[in-house]
Amino acid sequence: MPPPDLQPNPYAPPSAEVSAAAAPGGRRYSRSDYRPERRSVLLMILLSVVTLGVYPMVWYLRRAPFLDALPADKKVGAMPWIAVALFGVVFVVAAARLPEGAVRFAQLASGIMNLVLAFRVAHILRSDFARSGRIIGVSTAGVFFFGCLYLQHVMNEAAEVPARAREGEEAA
Repeated sequence: MPPPDLQPNPYAPPSAEVSAAAAPGGRRYSRSDYRPERRSVLLMILLSVVTLGVYPMVWYLRRAPFLDALPADKKVGAMPWIAVALFGVVFVVAAARLPEGAVRFAQLASGIMNLVLAFRVAHILRSDFARSGRIIGVSTAGVFFFGCLYLQHVMNEAAEVPARAREGEEAA
């Protein structure tokens, strides 16, 4: 009898080995790491004041790739760009000296878009916290009144709280 071949057969079917970290849909998720996303909330307040309110939109644009990479049923997508466009419309309408009603409507549309964006991010964070086993609450009032400042505070807190291994999952 010839000696057994030590190399695996490249044409063999894949093994039925399934990781416990695999999600029900067959997708495999890694643990989310919030440490690179830490930012100073006080610096954000300062930047918001200095940039006359432009910085919150920059914050959403800079965090969108991280938030979209999290396994959630909703994504941020193009919403930060829509918020930037509406913010620009407010300035254009005000600079064009259009009637007060047009300026107010543009401000209202921009404000609503920022609220929708903030609550979308809150939903993404809540679903990731539930998936990763972090017990961190995301306050609806905090999101409504403080927007990205509160969301950054929550993300900073998530960087300090390790993801928990659930029953049957390997510790990361």
